Amino acid sequence: MIFFDHDIGPRGIGWRQGLEQAHEAGKPVFMIPHSARPNVMADTHPAWPHTRALFTIAEGHKEVMQVLNYPCPIEISGWTYSDIRDFKPVKPRGEIKVLFAPIHPNQNGFLSDEDKQLNARVFRLLMDTPEIDITVRHIKSLELNGLWHEDSVNYVDGQPDGTTTEIEQADVIIGAYTLAHISVALGKPLIMMAEQMRPHVGNTPGQVFYSDNWEKYREIMRYPFEVEDCSDGTDLLEMMNAVMAGQKSVENWKARFIGEKFVPHKFVEQVERYL
Repeated sequence: MIFFDHDIGPRGIGWRQGLEQAHEAGKPVFMIPHSARPNVMADTHPAWPHTRALFTIAEGHKEVMQVLNYPCPIEISGWTYSDIRDFKPVKPRGEIKVLFAPIHPNQNGFLSDEDKQLNARVFRLLMDTPEIDITVRHIKSLELNGLWHEDSVNYVDGQPDGTTTEIEQADVIIGAYTLAHISVALGKPLIMMAEQMRPHVGNTPGQVFYSDNWEKYREIMRYPFEVEDCSDGTDLLEMMNAVMAGQKSVENWKARFIGEKFVPHKFVEQVERYL
């Protein structure tokens, strides 16, 4: 058997190398999560039809895939990226410690212009927000992220390795995708970003592929607190105070999109049913 984290071919063209060969050889192929976010890549490219089963994290992820009419069986396998902890309200002593994790470039350094523009907009919003101490955890150079140096900001040159040190140290996290989901799983106050942007994939200029059916599932995925809803620093500060206090809407989202911890023997049993 073979496990892949996506089925998209190089430069977004065709199928991933090895899929057809595995099928012709009679080897079962399974898809596992590419990130902690629902598999919206299935809305940018047709799904490979021979997948035995797609393993996804929680019920909300499965619901998104069902809305997309994903053609293969869908199994919920649980959360693998970190511990799952209860939320504890945060009461800062002094300035609010804010971790900003911008959308990061691909391994080759490419990041779409709209992602860079959103990163820059959020950074400016943070610079206009009073009573906060800002740390930016960036992957690759600030320039590739669409950002710049400010003397009053702390910078951490990060790696896509699942490190949670900066998350643990922050009062509030502003971020997207996997880091944002990890923050919620760890019970930390989060403000989501990029969920009001049409999902897209691509690592080459001129070859960015966009979702076809976003309108059908964006409200299903919607996180209760999103930075794009803030028009100025005052709005953002109010939102920070709300997420630090804790909200039932966030707990409901967490149950649907983080769900339960991955259990290895249950996963083995799920796989064996398809062999």
